[in-house]
Amino acid sequence: MAELTKKELKAPDRFQVFSAKILKWIEENRRVVNGALVALVLLGASYAIWDFMGQRREDKARLELYQAQKIRSEWLEKVDAKKKQDVADATDKKEAKKETKKDAKAKSEAPKEPIDPAVVAKLKDEAINQFKKVLQDFPGSAAAQIALTHSSQMLADDGRVDEALELFEKSKEPNRGQLVLLGAFLSQKAKVQAQKGNCESAVKTWERVYTDPALALWHGDAQVKAGVCYEKLSQKDKAIELYKKVSSEHADTDAGRAAKKLLILAERTETKG
Repeated sequence: MAELTKKELKAPDRFQVFSAKILKWIEENRRVVNGALVALVLLGASYAIWDFMGQRREDKARLELYQAQKIRSEWLEKVDAKKKQDVADATDKKEAKKETKKDAKAKSEAPKEPIDPAVVAKLKDEAINQFKKVLQDFPGSAAAQIALTHSSQMLADDGRVDEALELFEKSKEPNRGQLVLLGAFLSQKAKVQAQKGNCESAVKTWERVYTDPALALWHGDAQVKAGVCYEKLSQKDKAIELYKKVSSEHADTDAGRAAKKLLILAERTETKG
């Protein structure tokens, strides 16, 4: 290899030549560069403000959700207390003269003051209304999705399934960037549809869940519940197929254990048929 001459050693390397060209271009186009820098600064500031406002909105949503959950917790405590009271009252009437240790324990666990059913019902309505307020004030937020899950289930359990479904119709479905919220949204929607007795819609919604690789967390549960609906639709072959799949792929989960039991029952009744 030939040795480099002194002239070649002193000559600028490729990086230096390239850098010099860049600096020269910047100098010749100073106004354009300055404008671009200003635009970048403004864009960064806008994003920072947007991010800050978004965070503040989520914080406010969480605070409002907390108020709803607080009322719901109080309602659940009253419901539990009322159940204990009912058990104690039934025991007193049945075994008024013959009290066992078990009866005495049930009595001690029961609240001393009677639980007014009207108070329990009022608390439930207050909780539902507060959840609805979160949905109305902060649509699309994570807090709103949690509020939707709780309120729709409370309404459905109270026989107000149409109201529960209406909440889903008014709520925006989470996007693909919110997979946890999306999975919860679809799973709960299907559950309410099934409670309505609309198994055709429910299985379609659950199918969206268990055919989506990104929603793997909900696959087993969705397949089991879809299987139950398929049985109601007299499509036992599809139900058995799903039960077998869940029993195999999710054996150590609650869904897997439930699928095994349902599979035994489904195959047994199919054989008898």
